[in-house]
Amino acid sequence: MSDRPSTAPSFGIDEYSLLLEENERLREQMRELLRQAKENEGKKRRFDQLELQMIGAESFAELFSLLSHDYRSTFKLEYLSLALIDPRQELETLITSTDSPAKKYQGLIFLPHPQKLTTLFPFPPVPWLGAYQPRQHYYLFPGCSPEPASIALLPLKRRENMIGSLNLGSTQPERYANDGHVDFLSHLCSVVSMCLENTLNHERLKKVALTDPLTGIFNRGFFDRRVKDEVSRTHRYGQPLTCLFCDLDHFKNINDQWGHQAGDRVLREIAGIINTHLRRSDIFARYGGEEFVVLLPHTDSSAGREIAERIRKNIAGHDFKLAGSQAIRVTISIGVATLRSETAERERPSAPEQLIRAADQALLEAKENGRNQVVGAGNI
Repeated sequence: MSDRPSTAPSFGIDEYSLLLEENERLREQMRELLRQAKENEGKKRRFDQLELQMIGAESFAELFSLLSHDYRSTFKLEYLSLALIDPRQELETLITSTDSPAKKYQGLIFLPHPQKLTTLFPFPPVPWLGAYQPRQHYYLFPGCSPEPASIALLPLKRRENMIGSLNLGSTQPERYANDGHVDFLSHLCSVVSMCLENTLNHERLKKVALTDPLTGIFNRGFFDRRVKDEVSRTHRYGQPLTCLFCDLDHFKNINDQWGHQAGDRVLREIAGIINTHLRRSDIFARYGGEEFVVLLPHTDSSAGREIAERIRKNIAGHDFKLAGSQAIRVTISIGVATLRSETAERERPSAPEQLIRAADQALLEAKENGRNQVVGAGNI
């Protein structure tokens, strides 16, 4: 048996060069895959950290900040908005009334009609990725300049009901041009939905603790906290803050003659009448018994007295209906005081107390002068 020499494949120079080029392309692809794997691993690690923070959020403000700042920054998102279905304005009132001004919620959208959102998704709702269509999507990305080129709309659901959407936008047409991120985005939908329900329930419990159960307006505990915040803003923005201290005249006679249920009914109606004269930015609380207090930010003494006088006239001309066809008239006395920004700056620790004391003194003067009137303490 003779030994036969083994034959090795032979390549020409051109073929060898092609193989080298192909090998380099494969190596480059492998490097890119490895880079993407490391990047995805890093993203997953950062998302896991954010997810734990979102789950631990105890207020809507904290959750929204994590989404609009931390999440947006971590994943280099150009646009992010949160739309909430809110047909009765319950969520808008809940979120903005117990917290600081709404400008910190830039990108938060309240939708009165569910259909405006639900029609953007298939049924059942799943994340939608694609090109931005101005006529369809403009209200989810208000004020964005330049407009997004591609977007991801993430439906938020609890118990199979759609409660809103988290909306991501990019000026890069390819970023949300395919379904490559759907699994991750679906998980994000679930996490944000759960955290949203949790923080909104926290806000509801907080509001119960800060609300007067009889009238439905805020209680003294809430007022005491907010008056300090408003005094700080008066100092910061150089705008006056006016306080109205209100007290029903001869309220004890109503309870004695008609009973406490009649008195409660009158207090509820009084709160409703006062509320009709106030802005959303005003703070209105039951101070105790038949006393109410109002803070009017960015309102000078003259404007504050005008508002107080309208409230007084409206209450004096109102028929308060009791049991059956019986109706009574009730009057109110109001003390008005205005805090100047210079005083807020100079007397910062004691300024809230000074403002309330001045309004209370003006109220006592109104009582001593015959009731059913407005007395102003002027500027302090």
